[in-house]
Amino acid sequence: MNEEMSSKMKKITRIYSWVIPMIVLLSITAAFLIGGIALKLVGKNVSDVEPEIFSVYSEPGTYSELKAVAMTEAFATDFKETNNYYFVYDEDILAYIVQINGKLSDDQQAIQDFLYSEEEIDAADGPTVQLLGMSEPIEDDIRELAIENYNAIWGEEFLTEENFSEFIGESFLNTSIKPPSAMEEIAVVPFAIAILFAVITFFTFLRYNRKTKTGRETLANLTDDKLLAIDRQLQHPATISYEKQQVYLTQDYVISNMDGLTILPYETISRVYTTNMENGIRRLKAETADLKTHTLVLAAANNKRKNDAFNQIADEVRQYILNKKEELIDTYSVNETASAATAVQSYQNAETKQNSNVLTGLIGALLGSLVGVALWVLIGQLNFIAGIAGLVILNFAVKGYTLFGRGFDRKGAMVCVLVAIVMIFNANILDYAIFISRELLKFDASFDTIRYVFANFFELMGEIDAWRGFLVDLAIGYGLSLWSSFHTIKSLFK
Repeated sequence: MNEEMSSKMKKITRIYSWVIPMIVLLSITAAFLIGGIALKLVGKNVSDVEPEIFSVYSEPGTYSELKAVAMTEAFATDFKETNNYYFVYDEDILAYIVQINGKLSDDQQAIQDFLYSEEEIDAADGPTVQLLGMSEPIEDDIRELAIENYNAIWGEEFLTEENFSEFIGESFLNTSIKPPSAMEEIAVVPFAIAILFAVITFFTFLRYNRKTKTGRETLANLTDDKLLAIDRQLQHPATISYEKQQVYLTQDYVISNMDGLTILPYETISRVYTTNMENGIRRLKAETADLKTHTLVLAAANNKRKNDAFNQIADEVRQYILNKKEELIDTYSVNETASAATAVQSYQNAETKQNSNVLTGLIGALLGSLVGVALWVLIGQLNFIAGIAGLVILNFAVKGYTLFGRGFDRKGAMVCVLVAIVMIFNANILDYAIFISRELLKFDASFDTIRYVFANFFELMGEIDAWRGFLVDLAIGYGLSLWSSFHTIKSLFK
């Protein structure tokens, strides 16, 4: 009869158990994202506002309708040549300026053809089209082009700066935009939730992917017979178990599943030590003869009660290992109550053994900070103070560096600070660039728009008088980012 592993050992060695929760998180993220997109798409075809009759003296932002019977050819276009400006005429042959995005619809083309038709047809018998859009003030460059082209169309100097307001008015009808419906505004909520779950999913994946890698390496070195032998020791009454921490001290092995499955024979351990606090976390680590380090105990220690609890468990585990291997040298232990001189020496000793990988750490810091950048932009577009996101940008950069760089040291601290400085500045620029696109360019999402906004960013910021808000957001972002990770970074330079 074949011997089977115990349920406890099966649970410990089940290194892919996180995949199903990850699929659930991804499904929730996708569901909210699809829901937000659906609300946006449906909301575009729904209007909660009844349009008013368009007036050339309407207040900017008034949702209006205009019944047009004739339309000239375009007399002006924007820098991307996608938004064109036309003169249109109503049933009373009064002229208006209308902006239309892209190609004319069939109905719009019909009233343009009607104007240039050689047949004598009464306007009342010709085609008509209802134009819907928002009233906007006529800018100076459009005004100049309108005067020049209107006079060219009619072959006389009729329209001038002095009579422009009387005949054309002060506003034009922008048909490329309309007021957002309630559905479109509500869509922000599922988008925000989707971003939140995406952040949770991202860091959950990073954490468990690392744990899985550690578990794979451990299991690759153990045969089934060896696992069964270890399992028998695990079930022995003399085994000391810390179930909450998933740490087990058997006759010949220390088993930990806190940061990935680790099974170490006592004779392979060369030293055991506690680390200083990183992101509110302390660890008890073991170093083996091959100079590899393994996490045995991991716990939050951001207050005295938690720190004392960690010290108690760490001391018990370490003492047990020392008793099992008397020749083990207990090299150092850094804790918050140690003297400054002891802390410096202890850290320096650790640093020579545990340098982080700067290249992979930099990649992790950039990826982590991107989550904060996305949050910065989202908060900014919801009309809150975007600088609040500074709380997380440096924090996420540190977490990303630690995950990818396999540690966090002074080099990591400097890299993360530099990454945060650059990414906070870029996040603020991106936030205001999107704002400019929405307010000035009506968010015509195209490469040309992006290129135009960034190429003229400083000029456009001056036009909308947004520099004060930009600097305030920047100052808040830098201040909160430094404050949120101050203790973690400070501890490395003690």
